[in-house]
Amino acid sequence: MKDQAVLLANAVHAVKRISQKMVGLSSIVASDRMTFFKVTGEGEALEVCHFPRELGMFPSFFDSFKQSEAVGAAFIFRRIRPVDQSRFEKTITALKEGSKVVWCGQPGIGMSTEANFVLLEFLRHLGDGEDSEWPTKVAHRVGGQLYLYTWNAAARRVQCEMLPGETLLNVKRFSRFWTDQMYDTQQKPPVLILELDEDEVDPMVSIPTFIALSSRDVDTTLKTIFKSQSCEVYLVRPHDPEELLLMAKVMFEADPEQLCAHLGCEREWDKVAKILSDRMNIVGPLVRQVFSGKFLSDVYAQEMKGKAINVSDTTGPMQHEFKFLSRNAALLRALSAFTPEFLVHAAEHGLDYQLTEAFLSVAEEWRAG
Repeated sequence: MKDQAVLLANAVHAVKRISQKMVGLSSIVASDRMTFFKVTGEGEALEVCHFPRELGMFPSFFDSFKQSEAVGAAFIFRRIRPVDQSRFEKTITALKEGSKVVWCGQPGIGMSTEANFVLLEFLRHLGDGEDSEWPTKVAHRVGGQLYLYTWNAAARRVQCEMLPGETLLNVKRFSRFWTDQMYDTQQKPPVLILELDEDEVDPMVSIPTFIALSSRDVDTTLKTIFKSQSCEVYLVRPHDPEELLLMAKVMFEADPEQLCAHLGCEREWDKVAKILSDRMNIVGPLVRQVFSGKFLSDVYAQEMKGKAINVSDTTGPMQHEFKFLSRNAALLRALSAFTPEFLVHAAEHGLDYQLTEAFLSVAEEWRAG
């Protein structure tokens, strides 16, 4: 297992970046290297990383169940609008400077998957040396395992050591060890990419740490980190529907049979686009729900419709048909909040994407006024 991890981590240093429209994707899929490329649609664009399955076991982020069992698991996508680029660049800078960074967002928007780009960015710079601004070690805790990636200068390759990571006590000990090393030997501590299990709260870490958090009471879950006063928090926006269709187009061109079998439809792009658009009309552009199998998709739809009925009962005259939660109903709810601070707890209150967008819109008007 360790040899496989070494092999795959080395692939990070063999990447190629290209601009890719919806033609010639087959050459990327056929490549034996990890490839980063940009796809563009009508008004939207995404950065994509393709990792060939032929390389064997995926790196640590692909060992998580959410990614390994997802349709199109060989692809990860990153939002690249200016606001997304700014969040990503500020995140990397803060971690290099020794701070902690938290991304917050609604469950199901692909935040954990996108966070893998943070890990990849540090992996790509492991060989830059102690004198560079980049750390020479990066750790990823996921699935009860702690992966420590380092650069072997003699062999000129990345190597991966797997350490105990079942509990937050393991994480605390790991953090404390590297904090002591930093003071005793002046070694740079690793950057830690930390995935929390659903029942885990209050990780005690003293090294640069990145956490993507959804549907939690942020203040309680990360109370010790917030007390350190060296933490930056960013709200991750949901995708636009056009971005999800762009993802689907990549998956369809790469392996139409897999995607169509997963969705239970004929092997035609128009059929795929209609199914996904219909789902988004009900649950919003939430990656996890929209790309789920038919059974789970139906379950999500029923849950969402139930919430829509509850919301409509509180919005006065807005008693028309809801796709899930109409923009007008969302704005009515948002107007009753008044203060932008309410947005901090948007995810923990279970707000859907339209309501979150409405709060953002109202907050912007509130600031302008």
